[in-house]
Amino acid sequence: VALSELPFSRPGHDLWVTDRAVKKLVQKVRREQTQLTLYIGYAVRLRPLFVRNQDEMRIEPVLLYPIEERADEPGAPLRPSSGIPLFNMEVLKTLPAADSGNVIDEAIHLSEELGLANPEDDLPEWDEIVLRLQRCRPEWNWRENLDPYALSQTVPLAELTAPGIYNRAVLFAGTRSPFTYGLKIELRKLMRSEEHTSELQSLRHL
Repeated sequence: VALSELPFSRPGHDLWVTDRAVKKLVQKVRREQTQLTLYIGYAVRLRPLFVRNQDEMRIEPVLLYPIEERADEPGAPLRPSSGIPLFNMEVLKTLPAADSGNVIDEAIHLSEELGLANPEDDLPEWDEIVLRLQRCRPEWNWRENLDPYALSQTVPLAELTAPGIYNRAVLFAGTRSPFTYGLKIELRKLMRSEEHTSELQSLRHL
């Protein structure tokens, strides 16, 4: 479902109540909650593919925000579990990388540049992360400048035809994957481990 705004931009506004398509998707996930979970995808890339002897355009969000529904507050407005996004690793594989081209290396470098490797009390605000993304990767095929407070709506997402990354957001259902969460945690542990190792090496030379 294409979204008209991000839930971060108006914390008191309950998007889920006003949009019929959103409500339908939420209900589907609730019926299959052991298998499915909700995500908000932001910075949406369109990528052409040739599938089954015909051309099609694939919609691929760059950043993923898992939605958590609290069991102790049934019926409460749904919100992303955090303003810290996960990377869509399938998208990173096919975008220009800053270093070796290895997707894990790129995820680590991008995490560092966006400030996601900072200590918990020094993490950047959600909107600053978004704005840093375009500045950090100007070589990506940006069709629209990112503005998380004003998503583009001049042309419906379904009618866009030019490949590239747009200032759009979608709500979608995906399978529950512990790998995605685990990867985020392991990347942060790895970055901190590398920092700790560097500090120890520096101390040995003193």
